Amino acid sequence: MASLTNSNDMKFLDRSLGFILLTAVGGGCGTAPPRLNGQVTYDGAPVAHGYITFFPTVSRGDSRGAPILDGRYELDLPPGEYRVLVTAQPKVTVAARPQLLPYVPIPANAPANSSLHVIAAGQTTLNLAIGRRNS
Repeated sequence: MASLTNSNDMKFLDRSLGFILLTAVGGGCGTAPPRLNGQVTYDGAPVAHGYITFFPTVSRGDSRGAPILDGRYELDLPPGEYRVLVTAQPKVTVAARPQLLPYVPIPANAPANSSLHVIAAGQTTLNLAIGRRNS
């Protein structure tokens, strides 16, 4: 077995051990994105069953989304600028015969839908009030 008498060998060993310790201790310790929640209404009524999607406009990050149930949503979302799209989904009941319950579709071009929002660091709430386009 070779001995570590050369000072360059000792420096390399010290750096290697330091890197391994930093990787083992610090790896995976990143902070989770903050939890964002809010209420979503369409023409003044809570969206009973839908989906909210946040599309980043500045970074090339992934879009994130969450279900809307009884007008409320919740998801992990890092700070940034997002285009927010809300869609309503029909609710299906499974009984003897599957049946679609009535629902109100939310157009992508409805006022306040598909709009830009900046989520600031530490922000935990974003409420959206969407309405029909005036004719």
